[in-house]
Formats: sequence, C-alpha cells, structure tokens
Amino acid sequence: MMFLSMIRLALLGACLAGFAPLAAEPVASQTAGAEAEASVRREAFLKRAEAAFATRDAKSVAAMADVEAWRAAGYPELSTLPMSLPPGPIVFEKELSPSEEIFRDGGDRRWRLLLRDVKGEYLTVVRPEPCPRGVARARQYERGERPTPKVQTWTVLECWPLPK
Repeated sequence: MMFLSMIRLALLGACLAGFAPLAAEPVASQTAGAEAEASVRREAFLKRAEAAFATRDAKSVAAMADVEAWRAAGYPELSTLPMSLPPGPIVFEKELSPSEEIFRDGGDRRWRLLLRDVKGEYLTVVRPEPCPRGVARARQYERGERPTPKVQTWTVLECWPLPK
C-alpha cells in the first residue's frame, strides 16, 4: 500500500514539474516587458537630460528634477536660486547602475546624475552643491530637528568620484 502511495506522489510530482515551466513563462515575459519599458523610458529621459544640459536652461533642468523632495527637505524654490552646471558640452558617458548615470563635461571631468523613479517617471535628485564636503555623523543623543542649511545654488549633477 505504502509503495503505491509513493508511486502516486512521484507521478504527481513529475506532472507538476512538467507544468511548472508553463506557469513561470508569463511571469518571466512580464518581467522582461517591464524591464524593456523601463529601459525605453530611461533612454528617453537621458536624451531629454542631454538636451536640457545643452540649452543650460534652468526651467528645462528643473522640469526633470524631483522638486517635491527638494521642497519637502525644507529648501527654497528652485526659481529663487541660480542653477549650477559644469562647463559644456555635457554628454552621457556610461551607466553606473540603473539609477546612476555618468556624464562628462567640456573640461573632461565626470559628473553623476542620480535618478529616482517617482510614480512611473524618472526624476533627478536636486543637490545644493555639486561637490559635497565630507559629512560628520551626528552623535546618537542629538535627535532634535536640524535647520535646513542655507543654500546659494542648486544642481542635479554631482562631481564624480565624490571627494573624500
């Protein structure tokens, strides 16, 4: 009796194993389709970024930026500050990761553009300065709110590699 039960289990397992690839294929093709769509959106965004950098128009660059996150951090409106960009032409060089792109300026210096996917749209991270200084960590007991630092300019490009 027990032998027959084991045979039935083995046959059932073999049947299920035969159907498993059929069930997995649609998931894989959906993932591949989503990746292809994201790649197309990213490429279109990078072309838009290069065009905005070429015009050096602050409104065009701000249109690609995650302005809501900038405002939520307590920073002033972008329109009240001058935009800072490296010398042109600024051209795409390579992808560091799906959310990090490297551009090169007219002086042969590298700059990183950090992307965020916000509600299905790529936006850039806005920074108060192109080359941040090293930051000391706050002590554990200092938990109060800190005032937002005064900013003089804004940019979406960060010097790369970061200074130590």
